[in-house]
Amino acid sequence: MSNSGLSVALQDLRNLGIVHKEEIQADSRIFILSEELAELNIGRVRAPESVAVLTALIRLQAEGHTKISGKRIFDSVAAARPEMSRRRMNWLFTKWRGNPNNAALVPEVRLSDRQYDRSHVAIVPEYQNYLSNLLGIRQMLGEDNPAAEAWRQAAREQAKDIAASPDHIARLLQLSKTHAACVNVPRDADWARDLAQFIPPEGIDAMELHRRVVDDQGKNIVYRAFCERLNRLDGIGVMERARLGQAQRPPNLVIKKHTFPKTWTNDAACKRLDPSLFSPLAGPGEVHPKVERQVEAAKSICHGCPVRLPCLRTAIDTREQQDVRGGVWFRRRQETPPQMTRMILDLVHVREGDEDDK
Repeated sequence: MSNSGLSVALQDLRNLGIVHKEEIQADSRIFILSEELAELNIGRVRAPESVAVLTALIRLQAEGHTKISGKRIFDSVAAARPEMSRRRMNWLFTKWRGNPNNAALVPEVRLSDRQYDRSHVAIVPEYQNYLSNLLGIRQMLGEDNPAAEAWRQAAREQAKDIAASPDHIARLLQLSKTHAACVNVPRDADWARDLAQFIPPEGIDAMELHRRVVDDQGKNIVYRAFCERLNRLDGIGVMERARLGQAQRPPNLVIKKHTFPKTWTNDAACKRLDPSLFSPLAGPGEVHPKVERQVEAAKSICHGCPVRLPCLRTAIDTREQQDVRGGVWFRRRQETPPQMTRMILDLVHVREGDEDDK
């Protein structure tokens, strides 16, 4: 069988739930910490968990370690972030080393040039005995010895008895349907089916949502494919933020369809703050750096607010033109593209009167 044919066959077995993929963890592998790690700039890394992994590498190199195991690296990460799972550490570390430039900073010690990063495919435990019996039957059918011939003769006699008994045939057919139902896993029965349970009403950072789903599924999901799938799901939206000037791009926010109570303003993070902070004074033309700093300060409060979405919806409904609302400065039209506006209008609602929450 060709490599492509083998890949297709394995994928079909995975879809049926008979085999599953086992990632080789980095714990048992050995890496070299190069001196160039000390010059690594982690200021551009946004995800706190990724920062923790890279900080551990830099700290271990500064302590004089030149050759170290993946387990030692993850132990150092766990000391700073005990809540992070080993699977998550392994995934972040492997993803970071996927860049050839990064892999050159932490090269792996290989036993030979033929040693490659790879994955194991294992049989799901509940099917191991069943498949073992099938292999045993295949062996007995193909061997040419007295024991195998006696087994085949007994099998022929048993088949005759089954063929002569309609009740026995009915029981076998019913049993085959039961087994088929156990392995007939729909192709769309994946992480997207129960995704809404991981999304709070205020939304969630896309990378954090990805981490939660990966931990729940117990398998790696490519982040780019994950984000592309999000944009095609009903009742789910992704607020993509463009980079503006020198400001750091806020993470994408994943939201779901939700109705907020009419009294949502009671939970606003800005409730006791000076309203003028969210009303920067800026005339036409280039924005003064002082105003930019005020806008960023206002946005930072919005990004941690539990009711930023109804605030944004209200601002869209009232045709806000100048202020910062829901983490968006409405003076900059590029911060409210039509696609995002339609998404907010479709997914975010505010209850009116005594209407029940949805």
